[in-house]
Amino acid sequence: MPPKTAKKPTNKGLNLIQEDTLLYWIKFLDNTGFSPTKPMVVAYTNEIRRRDQPGIPVLSRKWAARWFKAQ
Repeated sequence: MPPKTAKKPTNKGLNLIQEDTLLYWIKFLDNTGFSPTKPMVVAYTNEIRRRDQPGIPVLSRKWAARWFKAQ
């Protein structure tokens, strides 16, 4: 049995393009001297997801905490 760390997450909130878009947005804000808050990241992430899949369930602040920890 492979270790749990080798297992791909089944509840990933973003695809690779969405994640790249989010990282670009965060870096853009950071370069302008403005650091986004977790609620801002969640709101932008949900906007990215809604553009691709209208009606998709929203992500929570807990998702953002897990995402930041994984980065």
